[in-house]
Amino acid sequence: MTDFTKIDERWAGWTPSAAEKALFTATREAVEWLRSRRDGAVDPELAKTYDRLASKALAVHREAAEPPLTQVETEMARSVF
Repeated sequence: MTDFTKIDERWAGWTPSAAEKALFTATREAVEWLRSRRDGAVDPELAKTYDRLASKALAVHREAAEPPLTQVETEMARSVF
């Protein structure tokens, strides 16, 4: 389904804190677990539910791979608002 390669490349571009590493790892494991449950589900509706949850977990995982905003980016965002 989704290839983690691009997420991993983005993740490798910065040095995360311990909390950020924990979130990254936990969300990856959540995606993989939900997909395994989806793939093993006999009931099609249950499989769809696991798939939707896996998609949401993948979105969180992508977010976890993004580096935090720099000070310049933060100031620029504040100036726009």
